[in-house]
Amino acid sequence: MVLRIPPPLRSVRTLFLLGMTILILVLSLPLLYSGIRIMDSLIEQYGMELLAGELQARIAPVERRYETLYRVGLEDSQVHLQEIMDDGLRSFDAFRYKKTGTLFVIRADGGILLSSDFRDPQSTDFKKFFALLTESDSPIVYRVDGVEKRAVFQYYKPWDSYVGLSMEAAELLAHRDLFIQINLAVLVLVVAVALLFTQGLQLYLVTPLINLAEFVSRVRTGDYQARPVGSYVYELGMLKNDIIAMVATLRARMKERELQLRRIREREEELSQTLEVLQEKEQRYRTIYNAPSDAIVIHDPETAALLDVNRGAVEMFGYSPDELKEMTFAEISQGSSPYGMDEARYWIDQAVRCGSVRFEWMGKKKDGTLFWLEVALHSTRFGERDYIISVARDVDARKRAELELAREKEQLAVTLRSIGDGVITTDLEGQVVLLNRVAEELTGWTEEEARGWPLSEVLAIVDERSGDPRPDPATEVLKSGKMIELGNHVVLVARDGTRRSIADSAAPIHDPEHNLVGVVVVFRDVTEKYRMEQELLKVKKLESVGVLAGGIAHDFNNILAAILGNISLARAQLDTGDGGASSVGELLIQAEKAAEQARNLATQLLTFSRGGEPVKQTALIPEIIREAAGFILRGSSVQCQFDFAPDLWPAEIDPGQISQVIQNIILNARQVMSEGGRIQVRAENYEACIAKKNASPERCVQIVISDNGPGMPPEVVEKIFDPYFSHREGGSGLGLAICHSIIDKHDGRISVVSIPGKGTTFTILLPVGAGPVLRQRIDAERPGPRRQASILLMDDDPMIRELVGQMLTFLGHRVQAVSDGQEAVDRFGDARESGMPYDLVILDLTIPGGMGGKEAAARLLELDPEARIIVSSGYSNDPVMAEYRRYGFQAAISKPYNLEEMKRVLHSFGF
Repeated sequence: MVLRIPPPLRSVRTLFLLGMTILILVLSLPLLYSGIRIMDSLIEQYGMELLAGELQARIAPVERRYETLYRVGLEDSQVHLQEIMDDGLRSFDAFRYKKTGTLFVIRADGGILLSSDFRDPQSTDFKKFFALLTESDSPIVYRVDGVEKRAVFQYYKPWDSYVGLSMEAAELLAHRDLFIQINLAVLVLVVAVALLFTQGLQLYLVTPLINLAEFVSRVRTGDYQARPVGSYVYELGMLKNDIIAMVATLRARMKERELQLRRIREREEELSQTLEVLQEKEQRYRTIYNAPSDAIVIHDPETAALLDVNRGAVEMFGYSPDELKEMTFAEISQGSSPYGMDEARYWIDQAVRCGSVRFEWMGKKKDGTLFWLEVALHSTRFGERDYIISVARDVDARKRAELELAREKEQLAVTLRSIGDGVITTDLEGQVVLLNRVAEELTGWTEEEARGWPLSEVLAIVDERSGDPRPDPATEVLKSGKMIELGNHVVLVARDGTRRSIADSAAPIHDPEHNLVGVVVVFRDVTEKYRMEQELLKVKKLESVGVLAGGIAHDFNNILAAILGNISLARAQLDTGDGGASSVGELLIQAEKAAEQARNLATQLLTFSRGGEPVKQTALIPEIIREAAGFILRGSSVQCQFDFAPDLWPAEIDPGQISQVIQNIILNARQVMSEGGRIQVRAENYEACIAKKNASPERCVQIVISDNGPGMPPEVVEKIFDPYFSHREGGSGLGLAICHSIIDKHDGRISVVSIPGKGTTFTILLPVGAGPVLRQRIDAERPGPRRQASILLMDDDPMIRELVGQMLTFLGHRVQAVSDGQEAVDRFGDARESGMPYDLVILDLTIPGGMGGKEAAARLLELDPEARIIVSSGYSNDPVMAEYRRYGFQAAISKPYNLEEMKRVLHSFGF
């Protein structure tokens, strides 16, 4: 039996392609199947891990709020517990993980608190789902409405509920489908490559052989003009070249006679073409000669006669060609010196001697009109004779414009020399072009000396306060293309070292087409004016200091009166025995309350003073504003509306101090709207603002706080930020002064606008933060039993050492007190060597004339990296107190403090 192969398979190329395809499929399909299985396993494992991690990230903020509640002792407050749960459910409801990932909260008794999959707890799908929650471990697989889902969950004890994160299996396994698509694409690509390989064999081997066979057949039949078609590679190319060489030899012999006859005909044609070319060149020369609008004239160098002229000369001078040929060079000129015959003869001689010359000349038309010419003379030789070729261009309009420009420039120079301000102009490179007389006097440079120098060298300006060089105003204008003003505190350092306060501005210079061509800087000497303003400012500051000193004295005298009165009355009752322990205790409580008022006043004064420097970090404004406003307005009839830009930038702030600013402003609004009202708080991004006075434009966050209260008259608004100024009865006068101080130390700006009867608006500008958004960590007290501690106390004040020592002894601890940091380091080292180390060390931050707490802590940590150190200071706003962990401390306590505050700090260490 003979095997019959179908016609489509009789081609070697087809069989080769079919075999390659089968081989590729046999090798690829098992690999594809195993890859899918591995991808399923990996995606299932890592997908569940990602869902579990995301679930923990959602629960963590709720946990921190519970920890805060426990720390402040409100763990039994049902209002706060319910508030935390409600806030948590709202945040869970708003959360989406990718496209289908949602959170669910199912109570342990089967109640649905939050679920996007189930609404009816009696449905069959929910009952199966709840059975998986109670009987299975995380993760689980379930179906709802025919859709398969994966979920991770955990039992959350504070809510007595199962909290979980679910996601559609299709989205979770989407990467597997992508893997299958990629592998199928690769498989298709490999098959396509096999097809291309087979096509290449056809193109580079089979087809060339067929073409060579046809070429040889045509030559054999006598077609010597035949040429092989197609491309040939390797040995096929060599074979083609050999065949072509043989054919070429035959062809050359047959054409040899034809070439001889052709050469004779070509010589005849060349002669005819040469004659035509000569005629064409003559015509072309005449066309070119007459085409320009410039006048072209051929002169006799000896007589200056005009031998030939073009059409441009005829039109320019108004004579006919024949008339011009009868004239000399001098006759078409102005005619008198310096544009007469002698001067014309001089320029012709120069052209003969030098070959060519160029000069300006005054010409005269046939009607007598005089006009400016730009003339170029060139000496040349035609045959045995010399000639002068003259090309004259009418530049009368340009020349008159140049003369007019020169007159305007002279007028501008006179004007600049006459004005009282200094003026400097530069080019696009920032190099000086012009200085007027006042600028020369102020800078010490003459215009000739300064021309071509960089503006920063001639106009040397520095910051009056720091001494640092200020930016070159020309460079700033060239970058922005806008006018700028450098503001106050700018000092010009003249060439001889003289320093002057100046006010200046810079603006771009544009040409008529609005192209930037340079910069003009205008400045004036304001040294005397600035000195007078400083004197007036000193007077005003002295007035404010007087008000501040009087207010401080008044407040502290009232507080001291309450402290001294209660303590003296308690002592009198103890001495006479008239009052019982409860009466004396009540008096001491009143004295303690007065001391608390004194501490709060001292804290406000520290913030107002230069000592309260902010500890800045990049933070989100909305969180701070909502918390501060909610705290102040809780329980009041005042409504607060918030409007925050969705893409609001984070700001570079001290969150605690900015919260204090918001609280003070909201508190003022609440107090003036005792019958109720509305407060609107808006925050938005602000491009190119100037938050700090005299600073360069930068990106800012703008906070606007408006109320519809009674407003304030202008004379009150003018003094609203002065310390101890208050227009309300019972006001301290420090709240808004502290706000102004805090914003100023944040390199920001605060302003107020108030209309009597309509309300008040405060506007705050804060610089945008560049770092990552940070969140403060709240330290919780450590649970567990308390134990006695061995404590080393360091403070330079004997009364503080005695008082704190008694506090610690009363709390049941052993105390060793020293007066400075060096003694504390020595005692600490001795205790370690004796085998009885201290459990805690309390260090005063500031020791006049001795080692303070900061340096002592570093030395103690060198001796024992595990040392537990507490920092104490009366400067509560000191950066070390705000970031104590950064300096090696584990806790901080601000003076003055009471027994409960000391007890709370010790409890955080388990003592």
